Amino acid sequence: MEYSEKWGTSVEEAVKLALEDLKLDEDQVEVTILEEPSKVFF
Repeated sequence: MEYSEKWGTSVEEAVKLALEDLKLDEDQVEVTILEEPSKVFF
C-alpha cells in the first residue's frame, strides 16, 4: 500500500499535496489526519 504524509497550513492543503504526490483523486484514497494544524499568533 502506498502512502503520503504531508503538512500544510490547513487539512485541505495537506490532502491536496498528498493527492498530487500519489496522482490519485480523493475518492480513491483513505485519508487519516494525524494532527490538526494549530493557529498560533505571536
